[in-house]
Amino acid sequence: MLLIGIDGLRGDAIQCQGCAQTPAMSALIAGGAFHGNVLAGGPLQDTVSGPGWSTVFTGFWADKHGVTSNNTSLSLNKPHVFDLIKQAWPTATTAVVADWENLTTNLRPKNANFVVRNGAKNSQQATNTVKEWLSWTNAPTAIFYYLHNVDSHAASYAPLNAFYQSKIVGEDQQIQQVLNALVARPNYANEEWLIVVTSDHGGLNSGHGGQSAGERDTLLIMNNNYRNPLKTSYCRGNLSGTTMLQADGATPHILDFLGRPNNTEGHKNPSCRN
Repeated sequence: MLLIGIDGLRGDAIQCQGCAQTPAMSALIAGGAFHGNVLAGGPLQDTVSGPGWSTVFTGFWADKHGVTSNNTSLSLNKPHVFDLIKQAWPTATTAVVADWENLTTNLRPKNANFVVRNGAKNSQQATNTVKEWLSWTNAPTAIFYYLHNVDSHAASYAPLNAFYQSKIVGEDQQIQQVLNALVARPNYANEEWLIVVTSDHGGLNSGHGGQSAGERDTLLIMNNNYRNPLKTSYCRGNLSGTTMLQADGATPHILDFLGRPNNTEGHKNPSCRN
């Protein structure tokens, strides 16, 4: 499991005319599935990182998972999906690399084996950490890899804004390095990695937190056969025609892919099948 979190990436900022060119994410989409309007936030949840990532990790909204802000004193009241993996397979190992303190403290899996905090918005450090993990014979079973730079809080979160696009392009280049390290694993042909890309919230003008369409707009990419065509595709195509809430995103699909029961508030897309 490789869960890639890109902070502040609007779903309508990729895969559109005039948008940032993202060859790494585009390759994942071409062989997998894409939803370009996964709705974060809502009446009970602000579009800020703490609640957003908590919903990604648990499949519940803030009134259930308990993380209503970015305050580090708030811990998850619902299990992190990586802890559910370790419950099912006790020998599984889980890893997190991020520069945002909440992700390496109160929002991390309780039983994480490896936790690394990289320098502030130093994506290359985060990338190098994941590349190191992937070089191990026994790489972590589930990795959360966090990229912060798209959440710029400057200029504009608009899909056609040049500064916003430059940050998206830069993070896509980081993802490509990790994908190259993944396929370079000596036994990669006999492994099956579900790669999931998502974000915690979108943005409007130079900020976020409200309930506008731009602030609620996130995305979901899923691919389990990147450069490994012998693996049957778990999910393919553009899923954007059916509304998807953030609670329906990463965790319900990860659990389904692994054949685990989904006891969350979220629901997987019916076209995705283990």
